[in-house]
Amino acid sequence: DAKLKVLSSLKQNTDEERAEWKKLSMSLKTEYPMYTTLLAKILEGMLSQNNIEDKCHHLEEIIDAADDVIDSIDKDELAKYLSQKSPPEDDEEEKTKNQMETTREQLAEALYQKGLALAEVESLKKERKSVD
Repeated sequence: DAKLKVLSSLKQNTDEERAEWKKLSMSLKTEYPMYTTLLAKILEGMLSQNNIEDKCHHLEEIIDAADDVIDSIDKDELAKYLSQKSPPEDDEEEKTKNQMETTREQLAEALYQKGLALAEVESLKKERKSVD
């Protein structure tokens, strides 16, 4: 979690800062390839980047990051848990409930951002065709 805080705190205003952020995020991703919270932070960081020269390439990276989040989640387990309506009976069940709700939010956000990026890529492709 300390590494996540460092990743979240890195600025990405310049090319050098973005390169440093990307280096750290790739290192953490290699170390923890299926850690949904990390993958969601990487997606969040990519979404916060601005002044991107190659918009289409950046959108493809966002789509890949969203796919990483989506793939890291056991959707069957999440659906099974969320279909249960019984309230948590102890602290451990409350913790599990909170984790599952966070995972659901991360999945929804990743799907939403992927959809936005796919739509924007299609829009950019149409713009390029009309210019040609």
